[in-house]
Amino acid sequence: MSMSSTTLNVTFPVPFTLKGSAEKFSAGTYEIQIEEETVEDLRKQVHRWRAAYLVFHDKNRKAGKVSRRPISGADLKMALGHFLKK
Repeated sequence: MSMSSTTLNVTFPVPFTLKGSAEKFSAGTYEIQIEEETVEDLRKQVHRWRAAYLVFHDKNRKAGKVSRRPISGADLKMALGHFLKK
């Protein structure tokens, strides 16, 4: 089993919330970090999400400060919901 990390940018076309958080995030492009593991058995290789995070680069405070909020695949689908249906 090995671990890897992927970073991608996702544009949320409308303001959104995450399950379990009262905070409303503004529409815009956000960085998503996905940590996954590769599991190999005798027949195939399977990639599974271990964790995913919505990344915030703090522009107002200390330079270079980054914070991350956990996000699930369901959260991501819900936040992009109406956009994905089109």
